[in-house]
Amino acid sequence: MTEETVQKSLPVLRQPASGVPSIIDTPEGLAGAIEAMSSLTTPVAIDTERAQGFRYDGSARLVQIKRPGAGIFLIDSEALSDLRPLADVLDSPWIFHAPGGDLLPLAELGMVPPSLFDTELAARLTGVESFSLRGVCEAVLGVSLDKSHQNEDWSLRPLPTDWLRYAALDVELLPQLREALLARLEALGRLDWAEQEFGYLLTHPNVPKANIWQNLKGVSRAKKPEQLAIVQELWNTREILAEELDIAPSRLLSSAGIIAAALTNPGTRRKMQNIEEFRRPRARAHTDRWWTAIRRAQELPREERPTLDTHREGPPPARFWKRQDPKAFERLQKVREAVTKVADSLKLAPEIVLEPRVQRILAWDEPRNTEETLVLADARPWQIEQVLPELVAIEG
Repeated sequence: MTEETVQKSLPVLRQPASGVPSIIDTPEGLAGAIEAMSSLTTPVAIDTERAQGFRYDGSARLVQIKRPGAGIFLIDSEALSDLRPLADVLDSPWIFHAPGGDLLPLAELGMVPPSLFDTELAARLTGVESFSLRGVCEAVLGVSLDKSHQNEDWSLRPLPTDWLRYAALDVELLPQLREALLARLEALGRLDWAEQEFGYLLTHPNVPKANIWQNLKGVSRAKKPEQLAIVQELWNTREILAEELDIAPSRLLSSAGIIAAALTNPGTRRKMQNIEEFRRPRARAHTDRWWTAIRRAQELPREERPTLDTHREGPPPARFWKRQDPKAFERLQKVREAVTKVADSLKLAPEIVLEPRVQRILAWDEPRNTEETLVLADARPWQIEQVLPELVAIEG
């Protein structure tokens, strides 16, 4: 029986045990939720829903909370933007699944976890290979989840009942999942590893890549200053428009469209409109703004045209190493082999045993002291303990 067949035969959870709660969007409703949870000490399952890809920013539009003994609460964080009083009563561990995208939006609402448990990371540390929430529930609890509303515009109001059901299901099983994963981690002697990872997540939340035109996908194809000027002006115009309209920038004009305009450097409005991305309905509605941006770029004095600042922190992308620095490329292969050897012995993925970022740091500038380099690169103590002997061995 294949894994796919096993998954299809599992029961699918389509409804929280206590039903779908109503959305909380008033101060009175929030006060009631706080009162219901304030006397409990059970761990708290938390998730957020955002409207990335639809709206301009990545703020949380809905916060889902489950505290065993009190139930599930769905909080409209557009209507209630200060959740500090709620955070004050949630003083036990917060349970997430892959909280990288949740911690900063929650912090904007005044919600900072005192400690956390990440079911995705815990699952990976126990060797679970499919680490989406549904995959972990299937592997650990033998239950599948209905994920049919995964990519919705959560800024819409009112939210349909089916969407609220989906949101509630995202936290329904997290407390149960935590208990099962705690047992597995303890049995494997890896609970301390997990706690180190959770502490790292708390102090190193995912910070979005700087929102600047130099980070636009494909910008390296624009080699000339006059092309980069068009990229810069179109990007700036798109950002201003997107913020004005509260819409994801890519829904106005795709990054591919900006790069195509830069490479074409159209001499007339008609030539700009011949570019496919500028003929799409949302882009076409702002033709005047795009053309004004291109003309502004074309009229920039030569000395004011931008250049692409290639300065970056840390090593360059590994795909360039073989040509740029063959010796560093060779060291990287050895580091990867050493980490993979350790990972295989632990039945874990190599990127869990040592992040690719840290592997590149080790290989790019041959370290004088491998252990010190690992510490400075924020490798966790358990990782250093596991990989250091193999890494030292390849130095010889």
